[in-house]
Amino acid sequence: MSTAFFTATSQDCLLAENETTHNRRILERWCPFINERRAAGMTPTSIAKEIKQRVSKSMSKVKPLVNALIEFQRLPKSLAVAMELGHLDPDRIVAIGNKLRGVADEALDAIDEDFAQYLRPTLADEALVLARSMADHLGKLILEHDPGKREGPKASESKGKVHVDPDQRFRFSFSLPPVEGAAAYANLQAFCNKHGCGIGEAFQRIVAGEKRPKAVLNVYASPEGIAYLPGPGWLSDADARRLHLTKKQVISELITTLKYQPRKDIRAFVKGRDGSCRFPGCDVDALHCQLDHAVPHAKGGATSARNLHLLCQHHHNMKTNGEVSVVLGPDGTDTWTLADGSTAVTLPSGPLAEITDDS
Repeated sequence: MSTAFFTATSQDCLLAENETTHNRRILERWCPFINERRAAGMTPTSIAKEIKQRVSKSMSKVKPLVNALIEFQRLPKSLAVAMELGHLDPDRIVAIGNKLRGVADEALDAIDEDFAQYLRPTLADEALVLARSMADHLGKLILEHDPGKREGPKASESKGKVHVDPDQRFRFSFSLPPVEGAAAYANLQAFCNKHGCGIGEAFQRIVAGEKRPKAVLNVYASPEGIAYLPGPGWLSDADARRLHLTKKQVISELITTLKYQPRKDIRAFVKGRDGSCRFPGCDVDALHCQLDHAVPHAKGGATSARNLHLLCQHHHNMKTNGEVSVVLGPDGTDTWTLADGSTAVTLPSGPLAEITDDS
């Protein structure tokens, strides 16, 4: 019998048991209900309206879950793992379903085989990855196995609108393609960091002509040539062709420096490996995280990828204050000891972790 298990499915915790039972029942009861109604000719929207009336939940909650369960049933092996473990809550199911829309039927078997394996734990006390990381992993599998998705559609044009509210304040709303959106956000964030201001003020000052600092976007590439851009995630070939690369570099976890502040290549590696805050259950994106020395630099901890990981400001403070402790393994595994004495293990979920796992 395997000793690997997700903390969220531990039978020693009544809260976890209650959650997994609820998750299983959604799959066991909603899927047959949806399938019967679809066989009778009902649309997903009509099914969602009926479920809404029966369970007294809003359409904004029910309709995405109905659509996601329709898509998720296209991966029978993955669905079976979810039924067995009870670890996929509605948020994760909706994230999975959104990724599966439009995937070619002939690609599903290979995707299902790989994703079902991903959904199983590999370590004891393993923290279950959150919805976005799960969707990122599935997105990469889709690009690997579905040629149509790998090529991708022609990028949509940028859109925007302006509205003046009753307080005479201007409200701007924009929708940009993945590459252009990531670049625009990086420029705004670089301006915010330099001047200590918010996004709104940065936008106002840049539009007014104030010089902006140079922003650098790190793009990661898998051995198969699939590009990953922080924010949008794994890119189709059509989107990747819109990138304007200025430098290519091979980065390694073995790079180290004697200084406290990490070099740019070390920073790029850790952000690409971790993907988000490494504290259990936290999904703050790498863009908003800080690099933390697992073993403090003042106590001899190296400034290298093997002693650095990402933490958001809140969890960085908790570790610094001694409320929690962590051991960072050479493979990037974080083993946390929490305030109540329990342990949890988090695995890196960034693009470099995906590449290492696949190679």
